[in-house]
Amino acid sequence: MNFNPKKALKGLVFATTLHFSFIPIGLLNGMHGMKPLYAEVSLLSDVMATAPSGAGTQYTCPMHPHYISNEAGSCPICGMDLVAMKNIDIGSEIEKNGPQRTPVTVPAEMIQSMGVRTGIAELTQLSRSIRVYGTVSENTRLKASISSRVKGWVIELKKNAIGDQVNAGDLLYTLYSPDLISAQRDFLNSQKGGSVSRTKAAKRRLKLMGVADDIINKIQTDNIVIENMPFFATASGTIVDLGIDEGKYITPETLVASLQSYETVWVKASVAEKDIGRLRKGHSVSLTAPSLRGWSGKGKIDYIYPTVDRNTRTGLVRIAINNDNNLLKPGAYVNVSIDFDKSSVLAVPSQAILRSSKGAHVIAVLGQGRFVPINVETGIVSRDYTQIQSGIEEGQEVVISGQFLIDSESALRESFSKLSKSRMPLSQLALPESDLQIIDHFVDSGLYIHEAIVDGYDVTAESLQVSIQAAIYISKKYEGTKLQSLAKKVKYDLEEVVASRNSTELFVSLNSLIRTLQNWILVERANRYQRKDLFLFEDKHSQFIWAQIGKETNNPYGGGEATIIPYKKVIEGKKQNTVSLKKRTLSNGSN
Repeated sequence: MNFNPKKALKGLVFATTLHFSFIPIGLLNGMHGMKPLYAEVSLLSDVMATAPSGAGTQYTCPMHPHYISNEAGSCPICGMDLVAMKNIDIGSEIEKNGPQRTPVTVPAEMIQSMGVRTGIAELTQLSRSIRVYGTVSENTRLKASISSRVKGWVIELKKNAIGDQVNAGDLLYTLYSPDLISAQRDFLNSQKGGSVSRTKAAKRRLKLMGVADDIINKIQTDNIVIENMPFFATASGTIVDLGIDEGKYITPETLVASLQSYETVWVKASVAEKDIGRLRKGHSVSLTAPSLRGWSGKGKIDYIYPTVDRNTRTGLVRIAINNDNNLLKPGAYVNVSIDFDKSSVLAVPSQAILRSSKGAHVIAVLGQGRFVPINVETGIVSRDYTQIQSGIEEGQEVVISGQFLIDSESALRESFSKLSKSRMPLSQLALPESDLQIIDHFVDSGLYIHEAIVDGYDVTAESLQVSIQAAIYISKKYEGTKLQSLAKKVKYDLEEVVASRNSTELFVSLNSLIRTLQNWILVERANRYQRKDLFLFEDKHSQFIWAQIGKETNNPYGGGEATIIPYKKVIEGKKQNTVSLKKRTLSNGSN
């Protein structure tokens, strides 16, 4: 976008592409031999800073903790004696990733009365878990159907009701069948004839008609014909279907009975479509039944159904489980927990994790009765343990019981500390030189915009990106201080510069940026910027201000009359041999 100061006064709008070759301006190392300001700034990720030292003991009222005084005395609200605020360090260290939580010291005699218990962060075998519900159903592999192989009449029915328990070998019924009588006589006659092959054929015929081996041996040994032939159960289970009655005529098409064993059952669980693809046959499963208090069971995924229900968007998995004492009844509900992706991870007991609006944290034990909340990132939660992805290391001792009182105390003291820091003037905020250089990017962005307007080249978003990142860094690092507010406002102003669509909007954004920095430059760090020969000017007509190097006026707002805004303090004996920007002559003249 091209910005011409003459046309800007007439309110004309220009929309061109952003392009130009930028010649860096800067304060960091002077005008000669300096590194380009808008190239790469690695110090944003490397710099550490220390906050100012404490300002002495402060006092508060036990009944009204929001009242804080720098002197001992009485509470103006209730008249109670003020007490010293311990463990509050206004000048606590400000870390690279933000301020640390406030440590708390608990007397030894209080630790036991508070019920404080601790645990260790250690490597633990955890697995991901899916919790769903399932329904118990019969294991169809254990179902057996019994049919008659011959025609006849049921003479006696031994198992005559659905629900009767049947064991393999139990007598089910006796049958009168002319075909069976004929087959028995043929078998006996084959033995009298002495033909071995005929005897084998006759015996095989009896077997195919369903006659048990013991009965065939009895017929052969006793040389008798059994009129009411007994038939026995070939499997064990419970009768779930009965197709005959005493005296009923049956044929080979008649279903005599169906038996179902419940030694093992299936649980069919509905799993969300997004999770079904993560499961495999053989994954371990834990089950509990709401209707059976205290009952729990274990099983494995036996089968994963290949389709997804179109209405519920769930898929079914089948779990085989032992059913001791037939406690699980088909149709009953069970809670299902499926474990998978088992691995060894750093974990702490889940009860050690505290959560707030800022995320999860634990109370770390520092020793000698000292505790400190530490922010952590959590992962898998399984079997009363929670994975710790970052924040603490293996072997760190953490509080797992009684931590709420400690956390509340730390939060209260942290609030006092933040309140003290928020009241601290910027002039008292001790900053390392590395952070001051980062803040210099704010001023340099103002110089860059000034020169771009005066020389008539484009202001690009890329050239201001480093300054925006510097503002984000300072805002995060000095959270809770007035410097945070300054950095946030600078970031907003720079984003407004980037979003400017015409000269008028650019002028407003530049003025807002320098107004934001005015107190910082002229008052809070006056000596620093006087030595760099930095001056602030105000256009008399528009009352817009700008920053530039040197006293030779280069008015970006149209070349009208302007005045220097004085510093709060003037450096005594300062030699006026300073570096200034190259002289520029605007088309309509300048002061």
